[in-house]
Amino acid sequence: MNTVFARIIAFLLGIIAIFTGGNMKNVTIEVENEITDQSEQIVFEVFNYTGRTLDFGEDFTLEVNQDGEWVEVKQVSPVNDIAHTISNLGTAQMRIDIVDMFGKKLDVGEYRLTKAYAAGNTCSVTFNVVAA
Repeated sequence: MNTVFARIIAFLLGIIAIFTGGNMKNVTIEVENEITDQSEQIVFEVFNYTGRTLDFGEDFTLEVNQDGEWVEVKQVSPVNDIAHTISNLGTAQMRIDIVDMFGKKLDVGEYRLTKAYAAGNTCSVTFNVVAA
């Protein structure tokens, strides 16, 4: 789906959420940078269209698609225990240091980043790691 179109739809869902009391499912994430097998960071942005303030931590899950099955990429470092707050219709940019977090650079392939927030809800984005 076109990124601009997706943002417009998510924005409209946020406006609707304001008038309907909020919907905690209206949170999206996007990977902001092209990821290669030589990249040092994954930069992603969290968008809040819930109709209310969103609180969340830095925890996430990264999975790689291996023959049609999502397999978790093991983290070798703990995630910082830092709380973030995003107002309705706001965004927050986050970074994952690849080698620090996973002990090595990512191999070429399809990945899925899942972010947890607000009482067990999650949102995900898929992206490709390409050869440098």
